Amino acid sequence: MTVSNIVHLIREQAKVAGFALKSTHTYELLASTFGQSTWASFSTQYWLTDSPDGAVGERPESTPTLVAARALQLGLEHGSAPQLGSLVLSAVQAARLGKVEKAAFDRLRLAG
Repeated sequence: MTVSNIVHLIREQAKVAGFALKSTHTYELLASTFGQSTWASFSTQYWLTDSPDGAVGERPESTPTLVAARALQLGLEHGSAPQLGSLVLSAVQAARLGKVEKAAFDRLRLAG
């Protein structure tokens, strides 16, 4: 699954739940599930992975509360933040997404 696919999936789930979620906000919430404050900081340091058996990459570090806090920082509606936090984290877990440090690939390449 590509990053744009997961962003689209999250946005569609949010729409069904009654929330209009911008793509940019979705990327930010996605980064927050992995403990990063912004998508820019996440994408600079990590690759987003999907693994059917969940064996590749570190799983999300966050809780729905931390994702909801990021939603509030983005200026999303106060009442929608907790539900969005749960929705985004659930989507990430269902897709079995993980993160892999880009530096780890560099180390493997240099060692090989």
